[in-house]
Amino acid sequence: MRKLSLLLFAAAIIGLALGWNIDGFIFTRLGLDLLSLFIALGVISLICSLFLIKSVCAVCSSDIGRATPKYTIKNNAVICDSCFSKTGYTDYSMKTITAFMQMSVEDVKVLFDAKKEALITEHNSIAPPEHITENKVSVPSEINGYPMAYHYENVKIAVLRGQEPDYTLIEAGVTVELIQEPTNKHDKNAVMIMANGVKFGYVYKGKLQDMVNDFINSDYPIFSCVTTINPTDNIIKIFLGFYRGKHDAYQNLINSGKPFKKFKLTSNSNGEMQSNISYCNIGDYKGDEVAISYDYEKEKHLASCGVDIGFFPASAEKYLGGSVNTAFLDEITENDNGKYVVTVILPIEVKP
Repeated sequence: MRKLSLLLFAAAIIGLALGWNIDGFIFTRLGLDLLSLFIALGVISLICSLFLIKSVCAVCSSDIGRATPKYTIKNNAVICDSCFSKTGYTDYSMKTITAFMQMSVEDVKVLFDAKKEALITEHNSIAPPEHITENKVSVPSEINGYPMAYHYENVKIAVLRGQEPDYTLIEAGVTVELIQEPTNKHDKNAVMIMANGVKFGYVYKGKLQDMVNDFINSDYPIFSCVTTINPTDNIIKIFLGFYRGKHDAYQNLINSGKPFKKFKLTSNSNGEMQSNISYCNIGDYKGDEVAISYDYEKEKHLASCGVDIGFFPASAEKYLGGSVNTAFLDEITENDNGKYVVTVILPIEVKP
């Protein structure tokens, strides 16, 4: 088909040339009709050849969506780009194209096998990466009577460039200390991580850093240990367990018969608050303590569960203040818009 279209197109050109050179032929009706026919057939055939006729790769039998393939091999067979790349050739020079024109399908397959063997040899010669140490640790279910409220595994920490630790002094499973560093000139909320007296990084800035600071400031226990060490890439991962007394105070309130009210927190549909709530929506959160503080800028009370999770509604303001500085998580649900809705239980002071 490709050859036919080229012949017809050539015939149209020849007809045009003859028309100009044979006196009066081009101006006769017959001459114009024949010329138009040749041109139309040639153009149509060429378009069909370019866009409709597919070549087939002689090696993988896949269709090549163009009339004139880039890589022609022996006996006018063609191969696709994918098969060309598998031969190991990386350039498209005339020298390479000419060499390919002398190859048979079997020759191309021999090149495939040679490149595959070379890749295997190269892979086997690569030195294995430095050992990555991992350890499954035994985590206490409670500390000092406080049950575990939240936990996060394999938390990557920030290892400062130029201040890499001596990895021979750290091993997976070792317990680490979390030390606040308020004098840090880069971040007053920085939390340094130490093990065996060796400083080896910081908790990344963000929600977990906020939780660590909040728990430390509230005198709630945190258990942390190294889980993964990769000296080659300066990667250290730790386990973080947060402990907080929830069941005793919560159950005492429920069982005592003392008055309480439930409130849905507000102003927490933004991305940051929703992300914070997701940190609290883990495991058996019911009864988790919720710290209450006053936001002087917004002039309303803020609820925090390690991280800020919303504001108390105006209807709760009359019950807040005084000795009421703690609430409890009751329920975290999703509304029709897929947003978290937080309901808390607030103890009510009975005034004489």
